[in-house]
Amino acid sequence: MNRFWRHTAVLGILFAGLAAPSAQAWDRGQVENFATIPSFTPSGGACPNDAISCTSDIEGVAVGPHGTVYAPSFGFNSDGALSGNGELFVFARDGRLVRHFPVAGSSPHLIGLVYQQSSKSLLIADLGAGKVWKVDPKKQTTTLFMTAPTMTSTPGLNALTFDKTGNVYVSDSFQGIIWQTPPGGGTPRRGIRRPIRTTYCCRPPTTARH
Repeated sequence: MNRFWRHTAVLGILFAGLAAPSAQAWDRGQVENFATIPSFTPSGGACPNDAISCTSDIEGVAVGPHGTVYAPSFGFNSDGALSGNGELFVFARDGRLVRHFPVAGSSPHLIGLVYQQSSKSLLIADLGAGKVWKVDPKKQTTTLFMTAPTMTSTPGLNALTFDKTGNVYVSDSFQGIIWQTPPGGGTPRRGIRRPIRTTYCCRPPTTARH
């Protein structure tokens, strides 16, 4: 079982636990569906069971100017894993699908993202490739923003944020590192490392020795 399936399995167990009835269960209040991820054909890849088109779960959401909502595909659904490039979905503030297009060069497993006002672009963490992509949502173009070095294991990038001067910080949960780049990206500088915070549940399996 690879680290992506382990990651998904652990999330499923956690959500199942949250769904269990309890006298002190979390009151979600009134919940409404905001948008529905449409079926699509993965660029350069395929759907599970060789289906012509399929849906994908999502794990990251970002809001841009005028309330536009962006969400990339994480590359899994109830039938298994998708292959090829990830897909970016763009929704209006009322939940209407505006457009969707592939993130060229990416793995299927896109996760966290932020809207960078200075470039009017999205920075998207690629969990499967250890990279951050810079995507112009209007021109639908993709360029490489950052590649995480391999220090102790395969990188596992997931969340991004900014500081007041526009520097970008990217969490690497597989290596327990926070990477930092200037606003324009490039070679990242190693920031904080906390070994106890690495995501041990999602490591690639090791081969048993006899």
